[in-house]
Amino acid sequence: YKKDDEARRKQIADANRRLAIQIQAAAEKTGVNPHLVATAKKALAGTDEDVAKFLTAESQYRAKRQSLQPASGRPAGFYIRQSTPDAGEAFIAPLSANSRQTDREDGTWVVVPALNGAPGCYSFESSRKLGHYLTHKDLRVKMAASDNSTQFRKDATWCAKKGLSGSGTSFESAGQPGRFLREYYGDLYVANKSAKNRFDVEKDFPQDATWKITTPLAR
Repeated sequence: YKKDDEARRKQIADANRRLAIQIQAAAEKTGVNPHLVATAKKALAGTDEDVAKFLTAESQYRAKRQSLQPASGRPAGFYIRQSTPDAGEAFIAPLSANSRQTDREDGTWVVVPALNGAPGCYSFESSRKLGHYLTHKDLRVKMAASDNSTQFRKDATWCAKKGLSGSGTSFESAGQPGRFLREYYGDLYVANKSAKNRFDVEKDFPQDATWKITTPLAR
């Protein structure tokens, strides 16, 4: 019986490791969940129990946390964050490992598969308020609660593209095709280079619309 139990345990452990390797490979391919990749590698380097813990729903969800910075590195130390869980505004602001826990959570997003199901696209869920996502209204990027409507799912979906500046990642709005997540004087918009609005200027557009996906400020 002990031999049979050990054989079953090993079979489960081997299956878990294969699944963890698949999750790691899939995350490496997308490039938008580097923290998930790092967490998978750490678990696979550990015990069978570490791998089993990594595969739990809670661990998988937390491993999808990421923070986003301007890929240009300017302004230095700035991240995309929300103002408060209820205010809804999204902008860039200085944050660091020494910032208050709540502030670091405001600058941390859970990168999940697109709410509208589009391949190669993702949604950014607030790490402080479940069911609230980075979306937009009147071209201004905000954080809002999902009403599960078709329009909301589309507006809260961002499609990853090769960075417009040549490195990093740019995110095209699924709700406004041709418009990208852009920082403009500290605020966030879905913008293009049409000059239709003050934030639709061509100057610095590639840099302002390119992002670096970094280690989550709040894990």
